[in-house]
Amino acid sequence: MAKIKAQQTTETADEFAKRLRKMGYRCIGTGAFAAVYARPGDDVVIKIGLHGEEDPWLHYAYAVKSSKQNPWLPKINKVGLFRKKDSDGYPEDYYVAEIERLKPITIGRKRSHREVLEGLDSVWDIVERSSLKAMRLFGLDDNLIEAFRVITKVQDRTNSSRDIHSGNVMLRGDQFVITDPLCG
Repeated sequence: MAKIKAQQTTETADEFAKRLRKMGYRCIGTGAFAAVYARPGDDVVIKIGLHGEEDPWLHYAYAVKSSKQNPWLPKINKVGLFRKKDSDGYPEDYYVAEIERLKPITIGRKRSHREVLEGLDSVWDIVERSSLKAMRLFGLDDNLIEAFRVITKVQDRTNSSRDIHSGNVMLRGDQFVITDPLCG
């Protein structure tokens, strides 16, 4: 796994989140190791993740940011890894990212959303095992193929597992966006 250099900082992740709240941000979602903050009317969100470099999402964010724009991938404006040493000298690493604001998927309301989520895992199998020609014969969209190639590279580098579910796939208009496909 490639090393990501942490920037030294004077505040912990909790202190950073507290500063966001003072600026009018509210927590709009949490996962196992991260929280997402937004202000009403903003078209971006701020994601704060604990476990720093150990979280596959950080590597996914850098891979997405360095790949060509793809409708299946989130638009990540900024991402950084930060380190604050505690009073005993132990480092606390966390990352902060500014990401486009997307809409959640409502599984109960639209059957097609559930079918797309179930299909994405099957598509991942096809992408991992097939040639580009075979994938095109299946009728797979080139952008979706490329998105899964980015994800698979990160998965291989981080030795992580698939984590496709309704909380990790969101919508940009009618376009599905794979926001957090891996878990450590």
